[in-house]
Amino acid sequence: MQRETFEPGVFAPLAALAVLKLNKNTKRVFEPAYVYPDEALSELRNLTDLHIDGLPLAVFGPGFNRMTSLRRLVLSGLDEGYCKMGFLSNDTFSNVAQLTYLNVSDCSILVNGSGIDAFAPLQNLEGLDVTFNLKLGFNHLADLLRPLNDSNLTCLTMTSINNRYSTGEAVTSSFASSLPRKLEFLVARENALEMIEDGAIETLPPDLKYIDLGDNRLTFSTYLKDLPMLKNLKHLMLNSIGYIFRVPKGYPPPAERTIQLPWGGSCEEPGDCIDTGRFELFLPPNLKVLDMSVMDLKYILSDLFVNANNSLQKLVLDDNYFPSLEGPIYGLEKLTELHLKHTSVSSIKKAFFQNFNSLQKLFLARNRLGAFFENSGQSNPIFEDLKISPPLTCPATG
Repeated sequence: MQRETFEPGVFAPLAALAVLKLNKNTKRVFEPAYVYPDEALSELRNLTDLHIDGLPLAVFGPGFNRMTSLRRLVLSGLDEGYCKMGFLSNDTFSNVAQLTYLNVSDCSILVNGSGIDAFAPLQNLEGLDVTFNLKLGFNHLADLLRPLNDSNLTCLTMTSINNRYSTGEAVTSSFASSLPRKLEFLVARENALEMIEDGAIETLPPDLKYIDLGDNRLTFSTYLKDLPMLKNLKHLMLNSIGYIFRVPKGYPPPAERTIQLPWGGSCEEPGDCIDTGRFELFLPPNLKVLDMSVMDLKYILSDLFVNANNSLQKLVLDDNYFPSLEGPIYGLEKLTELHLKHTSVSSIKKAFFQNFNSLQKLFLARNRLGAFFENSGQSNPIFEDLKISPPLTCPATG
């Protein structure tokens, strides 16, 4: 896309145009002479949405300053277009401060010292998507986000910004504090995350309502104690969509740090753990939905204490491995919906359900309960205390 591709005046007859899609018009082999046609586009004063290919080392020229209605800029190289921006500079976005949404997913973004303020002009951003910039990483993204700490950004999507074949990554307090303070929605799937450092959760933005950390490798550790600090969180997604990757074409970069787990035991016995008191699982107090499906969880669901200061209504545990439901489970008094489909359940003890006083919907399909019900016959008391809602039926119209 060279300057002469779109001559000044070419868009003059389209003064009322609101959406323009110019993406997938650039060769996959990018030339250094490629530029954004800011002079030609500047005549589109009513344009709100622009989709255009992301160019290497190019800046959005002064003509974009005159596009006062422009709010959404999509440079994505995923399905929408071609994008290979490479190293950002502090001037890359200096003339598009009016944007409220920026999508630079799959743009091969790189960051060095001269580009860490590239996002600084974008204080009006409400949504940012940096998905599938595999060389960006948490540290470089933190550098880009710090100038937006007090911005209007409420929604951040940062899926696959670490090499999926790399060794485990940790969420540090430094990264958590770099996130914009007004953030409400955070999607960070598929980043090889294994740990959240102690203290990191309390430095996250206080207004977070939705967090999606699915398709990571999060381990059982002491950061779970800090979940109640997320007082406004309503949805926590830890599930996997089961995406299958191709055989890698090369080795991942070497690890920057080694993650140390706080203990080496199994924690099946109290002496294995660093905390020998009664184990209690803490949840964010206003969390409504917790999805932990396809997480490769393998447990006998024995007695479990969940701190009673929670509002959980829906728990999804589908496609894990729980051969025996023993219980009892304490603290989920407000749970109305429990999903245990395809979890290899072959036996259930009555104690498992004895505290689910609000449960209305129970999903146990695709398990191994045939022999269990055959042996127990019609006198099975397992479900007699549950107040499961019957399916809705159409009333007779006689």
